[in-house]
Amino acid sequence: MSDYEMLHKASETNKAGAPGETKPAEINKFDKSLDYLTGIVGILMVVLHMYYAYTWRIQSIIILNAHLGFSLVMVYLTSARKTKNPVSKFLLLLCLLASVLCVLYVHFNSDALQDRIWANTNLDLVVGVILIAVVIIAVKLGFGWFMPILIMAITLYPFFGKYLPQPFTTRAYPFDQTIANFSIGLNTGLYSGNLRTSVEYVFLFVVFGSVLSATGVQKFFWELGKMLFRNLRSGPGLMAVLNSCLVGSVTGSPVANVMITGVYTIPSMKAAGYRPEDAAAMEASASNGGQIMPPVMGTAAFIMASYTGIPYLRIIAMAIIPALLYYLSVGLSAYFIVFKKNIQTENLDFFKEKTDLRLFFWKMPGFVIPLVTMVVLLANNMSVMTTAFWSILCLIAVSLLTPKDIRPKVKDILKGLISGAKEGATLGIILSAIGLILITFSSTGLAVKIGGGIMSLTGGKMILILLVVWVMCILFGMIGVISAAYYMGAIFAASTLTNLGLPLETVHFFIILPCMFAAITPPVAMACVVAAKLAGADYIKTAAATVRTAFIAFFLPFLVVYAPAITLSRSPKEGLFWVEIITSILIVLCGQFSFVGYFLTNMNILERLLLGAGALLFFISLMFVNYIPVVPWSMALASVAVFLFLHIKKYLAVKKGQLSLQPSTLER
Repeated sequence: MSDYEMLHKASETNKAGAPGETKPAEINKFDKSLDYLTGIVGILMVVLHMYYAYTWRIQSIIILNAHLGFSLVMVYLTSARKTKNPVSKFLLLLCLLASVLCVLYVHFNSDALQDRIWANTNLDLVVGVILIAVVIIAVKLGFGWFMPILIMAITLYPFFGKYLPQPFTTRAYPFDQTIANFSIGLNTGLYSGNLRTSVEYVFLFVVFGSVLSATGVQKFFWELGKMLFRNLRSGPGLMAVLNSCLVGSVTGSPVANVMITGVYTIPSMKAAGYRPEDAAAMEASASNGGQIMPPVMGTAAFIMASYTGIPYLRIIAMAIIPALLYYLSVGLSAYFIVFKKNIQTENLDFFKEKTDLRLFFWKMPGFVIPLVTMVVLLANNMSVMTTAFWSILCLIAVSLLTPKDIRPKVKDILKGLISGAKEGATLGIILSAIGLILITFSSTGLAVKIGGGIMSLTGGKMILILLVVWVMCILFGMIGVISAAYYMGAIFAASTLTNLGLPLETVHFFIILPCMFAAITPPVAMACVVAAKLAGADYIKTAAATVRTAFIAFFLPFLVVYAPAITLSRSPKEGLFWVEIITSILIVLCGQFSFVGYFLTNMNILERLLLGAGALLFFISLMFVNYIPVVPWSMALASVAVFLFLHIKKYLAVKKGQLSLQPSTLER
């Protein structure tokens, strides 16, 4: 399901069971028919993609067009089912009919359309315009108003760019040529490589994640959390981090991750004494890390592999250490927040429950075996789509071999397949629509002009260019669509960074990481929205707490550039490899402790500044690692040493009762 559907589901879950709440109105026959039709179309969509993944026998343009058609039908059916306004329902179904007719027209005329590109008939152009319109409307249904407005503004540029001042002016393009580029030419625009990425990289892995949730594997994560953390005061928070990490490794979607794990981790943290916004923030920040946790990672990682040609296995390898650094920072926050805010958790039921070993061992294969299957197939250079195919079959087979009382029902698995088709369809629509942005940037030269502007603004200095690109990617990410943020960042900045001498894979990893934090960056921050709904917390407070929890991770892109060892771009045989790894860990430790404000006891401003200065100096040492890194390293160690001296002295005074901390210092 789309992010907005997940939000709706979270809201309904949060409301369920409220005292005195009236029962929902009975579903009418027409809506039931839409439910059945959505289910049938969803299953057919999954079957088609599974068949293609197994045989590869469908002509390229046919499968791309079918994927776009199924995606449009799923989005419009789902939206028509949700709306109660009969006029809106009629208009949505009218858009659905237009979508089907356009897709069928393309299907039966695909060869002719490609032969007469830029010399299309009037009917071709009408179909092309309608196809663009129904895709943009579907984007609105899945992602709100911002993305369709952005897409429409950019797609109008080829028509009106000649009226703009330099450097944004561009020559006008004929209407028929522009529409052909946008849609009916079948090579760019809606049918660009983005749509192929959705078919061959994204869709089946999204289905895999939904089926994984439907099998009830989260029960394994719950028991694992109890087994590892039930004797720790920070147990509920650490369980949220671990569970979200494991789920994220095979779903890659922060919103889906929150929905799968948050329904039990957030109530557990709230019962332990966490404030609602802190519980929601812990879940949202931990779930967001799933986007860089191998082997599946997020949609943007698939797009990066398709867009750049970098092997997906190499992207996985590059992400391992950054992902561990991310979860180190979030885990530290989870561990120390209970001490920082003096949360007493000892009486929580979580600490009294024994691990259900039977449930643990029966549910474990449903996660471990598909995960191992996935890793082995990718390691043997199996295509991403074929890997997803076998992983889904393996997941279903293993889940059906469990004892009857804990075995998922067939209808639950079918619901998982349909839910995966819904979410995959929504992603297919946005990836197709982004093709409109890409063709506009490439055909008008706008990307080159903006890249040149970045060079002029920064004077060609690497650190300034990196800062500008980093800010730009975070701003792109704030629109809430990670794939769009990555594409725009890559178009505007990749060539500029490559010209500085940075390797291609480093450049795109630097761009993709800040984009991946879009799910926890206001104003959209869908992971925070869903987590806040589940926790009954204020969204703004949740978003602010989430950014604080994961703040150090926002600087990971700079470590990718200045500490190439963390992306395994150096050999472990080099001494510099271990220097960069250790320095990166120290940066995360110093920075996160500084933001949390607690080590042995609460920190004052001076202590936090000393640790923050240590983190900055360690980073500066990486910038000059080939010159005089000893100086900033020594200064960093001195800053940390002064902190330890002051902090331990204060801790001993507090322990002996010679110093009491004011209650206000217990607040972040």
